[in-house]
Amino acid sequence: ILDPRATEADGTECPPGQYCGEPGLQAPSGECAAGFYCVNGSTTATPVAQSFGSQCPTGHYCPNATAVPQPCPAGTYNPDPMGQGPAACRPCTAGHFCGEPGLAAPSDKCFGGWYCPGGQSAAMPSDLFCPVGHYCPRGSHAPLNCPSGLYQDKPGQFKCGVCPQGFYCDPDDKCDRALTYVP
Repeated sequence: ILDPRATEADGTECPPGQYCGEPGLQAPSGECAAGFYCVNGSTTATPVAQSFGSQCPTGHYCPNATAVPQPCPAGTYNPDPMGQGPAACRPCTAGHFCGEPGLAAPSDKCFGGWYCPGGQSAAMPSDLFCPVGHYCPRGSHAPLNCPSGLYQDKPGQFKCGVCPQGFYCDPDDKCDRALTYVP
């Protein structure tokens, strides 16, 4: 016999992920609702701030029959409570990274010298090093072309350098070749 508030002496507690709406049941009343989690002894499918369950917290999602909230994976976040499935986890915002599971907001901006399109889990993504002819200040979501009169002949830089007197850098070729001497 299942009792939602039972102790070992007087019955069997309702199992995790399920709820038992009344004492004396032979089986659970049903599954915990999506967006909520139910631990042992839940009396409702939608517990709120109870010892036996609650709304799914931010940074997590809870499909039907959840006993333990599932953290959103690294590279994603969920700012809203009551997430019902993996779709509640949003790709990390462009220019930012989400470095660990279970985040309610991005960890921080990506480091200068790298760029982060959405969904990144590292501040310095190894495959997103800023290319030659571009610069990537902190929080860049894409490489930026060096403006006219500036250049960058090294990868992984967060700013462009000024072309020395007597040289120019053509922004149309994205500054990716050696400086050109102007006689």
